[in-house]
Amino acid sequence: MPRIMRDLQPRERRLGLLAAIIIGGWMLLAGVVEPLWHDVRAATSLVEARTEKLQALNRLMEEAPAIEREYRAAAPYVTAEEQGIDAVLSELEALSRNVALPLSLKPRQAPGAAGTGREVELEIEGPQEQVLRFVDGLFGMNRLLVIERVQLSSVPMADRELRASLLVQVLRVP
Repeated sequence: MPRIMRDLQPRERRLGLLAAIIIGGWMLLAGVVEPLWHDVRAATSLVEARTEKLQALNRLMEEAPAIEREYRAAAPYVTAEEQGIDAVLSELEALSRNVALPLSLKPRQAPGAAGTGREVELEIEGPQEQVLRFVDGLFGMNRLLVIERVQLSSVPMADRELRASLLVQVLRVP
């Protein structure tokens, strides 16, 4: 027994031992148990996140055949990357020639599209029946198009004449 312990009374030795046990327990808790507890909680949350991701991937894999069928059904509407916007513009010009109306095209990059589409502003003017036939043909095009704006107005001082202004976004699959 160390000399300091021999000089203490039994009551003081018990208090010293109790203090040493409390300080040792606190150091064990703060230095070992608490970091391990945080690691276990982090590992548990990581396992939960990865389990959720795995379940989502499994659901997606189960739905893959249906997704493929839907893609094949929509494939004729998708503009191929190598064709680009030129093929769509050619189709729009051909559509305007079919209804015998002059067409004004203003292609531009869609804002915020990040390479997934181009916008085309169309203006066409002529007899009401022909303009409506053009708009109907545009709606029936075999392309993946988003028609963002359609504005039909009558031409001042002209009877049964219409002016159509459309904003069309041509989408493509990256």
